[in-house]
Amino acid sequence: MATPDVIIADQQAFAFAAATDANAFISALGTLATTTFAVPGISIFLGRAGITDDAEAKLTALRPDRPTLPGISAVAPTPPTFSFSSVIPVEVLDFLGASPLLAFPPAPSSALPTPPAQTTVNDVAIPTAPNVTLPTPPGEQPVPIIPPPPSIEIPFFDGVAPDDDLLVPSNTFSFFEQAYVSALLDETKRKLLSDLEDGGYGIDTNDEEALWERARSREFLGAQQATDEMIRFQAARGFPLPTGDLSIMYERGV
Repeated sequence: MATPDVIIADQQAFAFAAATDANAFISALGTLATTTFAVPGISIFLGRAGITDDAEAKLTALRPDRPTLPGISAVAPTPPTFSFSSVIPVEVLDFLGASPLLAFPPAPSSALPTPPAQTTVNDVAIPTAPNVTLPTPPGEQPVPIIPPPPSIEIPFFDGVAPDDDLLVPSNTFSFFEQAYVSALLDETKRKLLSDLEDGGYGIDTNDEEALWERARSREFLGAQQATDEMIRFQAARGFPLPTGDLSIMYERGV
């Protein structure tokens, strides 16, 4: 790992190299600025060529002259001067402290316990096989006598099948259901379709007017009853003329 002095020296060397490259580039720019270019003037002659004239000679005569360009004078800038001050080295402190003492516990004992002794396998006493006395097999048995099969006589069926003399029924049942027709259903469908397409809301105009008139009559009757009740209340108080309280009650519609 590099020390701070080495790192600072490397950085100073890099800065000096960059300054040298910058001065060289500025000098090259100054040389380019003082370069002159000669650009000749352009003269074009348009004339009528004769039939007997040489085309190549005419084209050569019409060739423009090389233009002469005026000289370009430019003052190169003065290269800058870089000055670097001395860098004070960084003081790196030394680690003078003593390393700490580490107290490790004693290693555990690795003494394994004594394995147990191998178990002794004793011999197994096998019992003596018993003597089995088998009985005497029986002698030959007499062969059973199978009786002969009985004689079965089946009588011959001599019956005659009855003749099929059934008559085909001629009274065939025929029924065709007629299409359901209802004037009320057709009218209901027509009204529902008209409400959906024309923007109706399910109440006929005549029915709506009748409901409105009924509600208005009910409100008018209620207001008339409330007015009569107010007049009777004021008359019961003994006033010969309507009072201001009655006028306020009229305005509030109580």
